[in-house]
Amino acid sequence: MNHKFSNKLNQSEALKYCKYYKGEKECPSELNETERQIWVAEKMICCHSDMIGSDNPERDLVSYVASYVGKWDPWEYRDVINYYLKRFEDPTLVASISRVYEL
Repeated sequence: MNHKFSNKLNQSEALKYCKYYKGEKECPSELNETERQIWVAEKMICCHSDMIGSDNPERDLVSYVASYVGKWDPWEYRDVINYYLKRFEDPTLVASISRVYEL
């Protein structure tokens, strides 16, 4: 299944929605373990920014981060995503992601 959007963001546009990844080549050492997991996920998604549509880029990014973390850390992903969601102010976004990922 192809999830690429015709109205996609480029990498610099996608970076605007990241909470931890800011375009660095290496993960900043000051991040804690949870933040490093999120940084890696945001970096991967930004490097493949064609997965993020321009209709609701913040939701797309958060959903892909949740999916990525869930795959690579299935035992602790709920804690990681709940930590991540605290950085977002949109209650509709937080509720939607929480419902989809059963947080």
